[in-house]
Amino acid sequence: MNQDILLGRWKQLIGHAQQKLARWRNDDRLGLQGSHDCLLGLLQEHYGQRRKLVEVRVREIEREL
Repeated sequence: MNQDILLGRWKQLIGHAQQKLARWRNDDRLGLQGSHDCLLGLLQEHYGQRRKLVEVRVREIEREL
């Protein structure tokens, strides 16, 4: 297992914590950031790529939508 996969899992964990905190504080912005972090972490874990590369790819997809 490479370091990028572990970092992806860590990013997902942080994202889930942000989402739970956002629900408790009723903070939609924090909830969206948590969802975004979960998505980046999931993609990073799945593809085993560096975070910056995954972020660039997600931005490209967002622009296409």
